Amino acid sequence: MNEQAIKVEMRLLVLELMVSSLLTALCLQVNDADPSAALMTLTKTITEGARRQVFSHLKDPALSDLYSAEFEAAATQLTDRATSQISVILKSRGGA
Repeated sequence: MNEQAIKVEMRLLVLELMVSSLLTALCLQVNDADPSAALMTLTKTITEGARRQVFSHLKDPALSDLYSAEFEAAATQLTDRATSQISVILKSRGGA
């Protein structure tokens, strides 16, 4: 991996962490007593949206399917990170 690829990879990681932190904060604001419930609702919406995502600009259906699968995997990864963050917060509160 060259230096440019490492920079890109680290920037993406930082963005993922920031987005999952914002997602966690949003869920805590929406339902401070049970942020996991808010996240479950949001996760369902995001996952369903990811499954319906169409990349119509791609002429190759197989490539479009690959894009869709990667899109769904990325959405799932972000919500998994937020789930972990919420779990840590709830444990620190003594609630779970």
